[in-house]
Amino acid sequence: MSNPSESGQQRSTAEWLSLVISLLLLATVVGIIIFLWITPSDEAVQFSVQTAQAREVDGVFYLPVTVRNAGDSTAGQVLLEGSLMVDGQEEAPTTTLDFVPGHSEREATLIFSADPAQAEIRIVSYQKP
Repeated sequence: MSNPSESGQQRSTAEWLSLVISLLLLATVVGIIIFLWITPSDEAVQFSVQTAQAREVDGVFYLPVTVRNAGDSTAGQVLLEGSLMVDGQEEAPTTTLDFVPGHSEREATLIFSADPAQAEIRIVSYQKP
């Protein structure tokens, strides 16, 4: 058998460097996967609701709403409700967001017949998907 150095098959510095970098990247990816697998990530759903400036079109007010979920869990069928007193009666438009995954946000629009500047917006319910 011939020696690798005798047959001209010796590894260059670039090949060794490429091998080391590839092994480090592979070890990093495997380490992250193992860490995420071992670490529990079941923090409950944590909603926050933020409204933007309402716009009026033909006497109807459209109120953009952003729902954020700071928890790890996904929420399904999130019921969003607005509440506004108009001429002594409560106006309560609702909408349902199909999914709000953990650490994400979704946008919706509630429609009112009067200026919703004083409207209260809240999450009424959600389901675990």
